[in-house]
Amino acid sequence: HTAIDVVTPSHPAAGALTGTVTVLDVPARMNYVSAGSMPAGATAIATVAGDADKVVAWVIETGDELAYGRSAPARRAGFLFVYDSASHATADCWTMFDAAVGWVANESSAVTPSATYTGSDPTAGGTAAVGKYTGRMWAIGDTGQLPELEVSAAFGVPWNEEPSEGVGIDRFEFDGLYTYDQDSAAIVVCPFGDQTPFFAFDGTVGGYVSTPDTAANSITGDLDVAVRVSFDDVTPAANESLVGEWSTAPNLAYLLAIHTSGALRLYTSTTGSDSVTGTSTATLGSVTSAGTAVWVRATYDASTGDKEFFYSLDDVEVESAVSWTQLGATVSGTSGAIPDTTSDLMVGAHGGGGSWNLAGEIYVAEVYDDDGIVERIAAADATVG
Repeated sequence: HTAIDVVTPSHPAAGALTGTVTVLDVPARMNYVSAGSMPAGATAIATVAGDADKVVAWVIETGDELAYGRSAPARRAGFLFVYDSASHATADCWTMFDAAVGWVANESSAVTPSATYTGSDPTAGGTAAVGKYTGRMWAIGDTGQLPELEVSAAFGVPWNEEPSEGVGIDRFEFDGLYTYDQDSAAIVVCPFGDQTPFFAFDGTVGGYVSTPDTAANSITGDLDVAVRVSFDDVTPAANESLVGEWSTAPNLAYLLAIHTSGALRLYTSTTGSDSVTGTSTATLGSVTSAGTAVWVRATYDASTGDKEFFYSLDDVEVESAVSWTQLGATVSGTSGAIPDTTSDLMVGAHGGGGSWNLAGEIYVAEVYDDDGIVERIAAADATVG
């Protein structure tokens, strides 16, 4: 997304902007809360352009209702920035954000940012970061227990840690978004992240997440793999790996990838050295777009060689809760058991992390055999550090 619709232009937090406004100079993810999930005391200031259900800027007045029925002890505001989207903000975007900070701080005019922060979370496996963020910082000051509190678009802390200032800020969950509030002072509520954390891949060699080869994830019979992913491009310039145990011969087992055409591909081997390719007869571009989280899935019947592909736009984090739609027709192929290799199970690349590196975000990857799930790799489960 690049634009928003200002739905309450009369509010000071709108920064005197009206209508449809371009807020990001490139298409990027925006932080939002569903209109139906906002607490009763919240007022929507702006939504994703053309989508009134996705509120990207909102405010809560002192005394109005927060999540879980609590009353706001001071003003609150939420904004669209998430991860590195602030680095693409337009002048109008900063105008609105500055106005929101000014309104929350009860200033008659927009607060001037005192610093700029840029950073990224520590690595969580391989060299893939769990999200990145960039944002301005504000020193609101003169607010009781929080003198010189720095507030940024993404708050400048990893998604699963408290702010580093150590001033007793409490976390509470607001429609799956992590936000912050402080009973004794008015601060900007700046959610970090969208509904769930993810592994971020930039398409360069060395970006991957892996787990060691085990007897459990070395599937030799029927195979079922599922990934929740957001692609930077649904027709990438080069093939991109999603998940699999696929190193070099004789350690080829299975690999789910996206082809340059936008089709899903499931590669299997029967010897550890051969490669049997199954390609979906429909493309992901026909059902989703770049920057949108989508579940993708592929299955392999070892007795027949048939491969099937599926997708879902369900906003859930466990494959068992997904309602699947088949992507194209069943694809026939060579049958046979998958060999038990020594390849690590790798997400976002294969071949030791140097081949078909993904550009995009993966929330979770799950691998199943006949008896159920055998491996789950999820950013939400990762230890940051």
